[in-house]
Amino acid sequence: MRNYAGRGLTVYGLDSEPTPPPSPSTAQPLNRKTLLPVGPSRRVVNSLRRLPLMKSQQRVFRWSEDRQKIRTVRANVSRMSHSVHGAEIQRVVRTGRGQIGQTEADRSKQARRSKGKTESVSGVTVTPQSADLVEFSGSVSLSCSSSGSSLSFLWMNSSSEVTASDRVQIKTTEGGSTLMIINVTRYDHGLYYCHVQNPVSAARSDPVNIFISYGPENTTLNVSPSKEHFVEGSDITLGCSAESRPSAEFTWFLNGDPLPDTGPELNLKNIQVSQSGNYSCRAFNNKTGRYQTSQPSIISVLEPVSSVTVTPQSADLVEFSSSISLFCSASGSSLSFLWMKSSYEAKASNRIQISDGGSTLTIFKVTRYDHGLYSCHVQNAVSNGRSSPVNIFISYGPENTTLKVSPSKEHHEEGSDITLGCLAESRPSAEFTWSLNGDPLPDTGPELNLKNIQISQRGNYSCRAFNNKTRKFQTSQASAVSVLENNKLSGGVIAGIVIACLLVIAAGAAGVYFVYKRRRNLKDTPHSAKTDGPENTRLSVSPSKQHYEEGSDITLSCSSESRPPAEFMWFVNGEQLPHSGPELELMKVQMSQRGSYTCRAFNHITGRDQTSRPTEIVVNGYMSSQRVSAR
Repeated sequence: MRNYAGRGLTVYGLDSEPTPPPSPSTAQPLNRKTLLPVGPSRRVVNSLRRLPLMKSQQRVFRWSEDRQKIRTVRANVSRMSHSVHGAEIQRVVRTGRGQIGQTEADRSKQARRSKGKTESVSGVTVTPQSADLVEFSGSVSLSCSSSGSSLSFLWMNSSSEVTASDRVQIKTTEGGSTLMIINVTRYDHGLYYCHVQNPVSAARSDPVNIFISYGPENTTLNVSPSKEHFVEGSDITLGCSAESRPSAEFTWFLNGDPLPDTGPELNLKNIQVSQSGNYSCRAFNNKTGRYQTSQPSIISVLEPVSSVTVTPQSADLVEFSSSISLFCSASGSSLSFLWMKSSYEAKASNRIQISDGGSTLTIFKVTRYDHGLYSCHVQNAVSNGRSSPVNIFISYGPENTTLKVSPSKEHHEEGSDITLGCLAESRPSAEFTWSLNGDPLPDTGPELNLKNIQISQRGNYSCRAFNNKTRKFQTSQASAVSVLENNKLSGGVIAGIVIACLLVIAAGAAGVYFVYKRRRNLKDTPHSAKTDGPENTRLSVSPSKQHYEEGSDITLSCSSESRPPAEFMWFVNGEQLPHSGPELELMKVQMSQRGSYTCRAFNHITGRDQTSRPTEIVVNGYMSSQRVSAR
């Protein structure tokens, strides 16, 4: 017998006389055949492919081990037999060097022959029985020994075969095998077995536990619930995790100082402001002797806002002569302050200063537009609060004091009833006294009633407005009241009376409208709007002409860039007109109304004003009547 173990084949001696090959008609194509393994742990597969020849006994056989081609031979078929249903297949192939192949029957015969020669596998043991190592800090050597002969060895880690590599060395001798793992890693951890076999038997050792300690690594701290800020009294859970074998032990720190708590969780119940800070956890492996600290997590605990108050509770001031400071206080932590005037935000400007972290509001040289209800809004990340309103009362005036006569006539008949009314812009409301030809009358109040007027009562009437807070007074322009003995009046007199009445009524209405419009704008201004201006104040005239005929209708318009919208006042030759609003209408204009016109835009939020460039109105000719109105 010749042994071609290096090629995974066994070759037997040649027959003395070759047997005639079967005829092509009786030969059966057999394409695959399994050979006896060379060793107990190896299996040789013969992939046999026959290339048929019509008149030749030669065949080509290709042998492979584990499906890898190792040899191609040419041979003559000397004997072939098989059963129909494949119970037994025999074929002997003769080559120039011997017979190749083995049948199932041959296998059984050899097993019976080897039984008396090969000792069965027994007593498979591995030493040491266990190993406890630290990753990257040690190596391990396992020795496998067994009784028996013709032994082959195979190392297994759980269900996977252990193969040699740059860190794994396997040395096998006749009676044993050694497995060495150098510089162990966490992936070498597990149960190891030694498998031993020979042609007649196989056995396996008891498992050997290789325990590899590593870590801790990737130490992470998680906060639940996850928030940027927590209200005082909340419950918070901090969890710490780390990759480690064996499981890590955990300790906790606040601002770098150790806490008495241990374990993977830190429960903070009813947390207080004093517990705010940087929390971290440290993982420790008592086998590797290593530890790792997590990145710190900030826990911010805030006291809710409460007890918001403003001092003083009220203030009574005079325009342009006083300043005031309001102080806001509140309980809570990390507070921010916002001042509100009625429904809009009070912002810093050239007259308004916000200081002390927003808690103090100072208004310098207060104006009438600073009058109103102020409140302080306080908030932090978890709550908010608002103070009760504080009333800032700003006194001003009197201004624009005007007198009107009703009915408005140039001359009144003796015995007529006449009412004189006095108006003034003032806070608080002005007190009124009356004069005739400069001499004081005993009458007071905003109206003077002249019943059944007599000639002796004719003259120049005027009224004086007095503000008892500002201690200021202002006297109106005098109005002439003419009383005649009879009721025969010329057309010119009647026209003059009508014109005078219209002027007085228009002046009074404009004054009232100006006050009303200014207050309305103050209320309607949204608190969230940005405030600026006025800027680019311009005056335009329609129709645009160099000269106007007496009796023409002229409209003057004023515009300005302002937020909130500006309030407008009108001037002619530097004297203020009793009109307000963005338009001034001169109906049936008279020569007396010619002059240099300007408009002034005023922003009651910013406290700033701007006057337009003057526009010259030139009127030629004469008309007998005029009317001035504003809108």
